[in-house]
Amino acid sequence: TTLCRALAYGAAGRTDAEIIVVLTISGIGFGTAFPSMMVATQNAAHGGNLGIATANHTFFRSLGGAAGVALFGAIIFSILAAHIDIVQGADLNDILQPGPVLTAVQPYLGRAFSAFFGAAGAVALLSAVGFLFMKEVPLRQHAGHEAPAE
Repeated sequence: TTLCRALAYGAAGRTDAEIIVVLTISGIGFGTAFPSMMVATQNAAHGGNLGIATANHTFFRSLGGAAGVALFGAIIFSILAAHIDIVQGADLNDILQPGPVLTAVQPYLGRAFSAFFGAAGAVALLSAVGFLFMKEVPLRQHAGHEAPAE
C-alpha cells in the first residue's frame, strides 16, 4: 500500500529506475504472498475437499487478475482518452502506436499512472482490512483424512 501511494503521488516526477525498484519490491511481496495464501486455503479445507479448495483458490485468483487488468486498464485509458481529441480523427488504439496521438497524450501519462497507483493502493488497503477479519486457523500437522490406497 505504501509503495503504491508513493508512486501515486508524483509518478510523473519519478525516474525509470525508481519505478523499477518500487515495482520489483511489490512483485517480491506479491510473489511471496501468493504461495502463503494457497497454503492457508488448503489448510482451511477438510481432507476430501483439498482439490476443490485449491481449484477455487486458483480460479478466483485468475478471475480477480482478469478483472483487475480490465479495471486498471480502464482507469489509465479513460484519462488518456480524455486528451485524445487533440489530434483530429484519432481513436484509442492510436495511443498504442508511435505517432502524433502518442506524442499528444505523453504529457498525461504521469497523471494516468498516478490514478492507477492510487486505485491500486486503495485496493491493497481494502485487502489488508479484509485480512484483519479472517478467522485464524492454525496449520495442520498432518494431511487430514486421506482416502485409502487401492
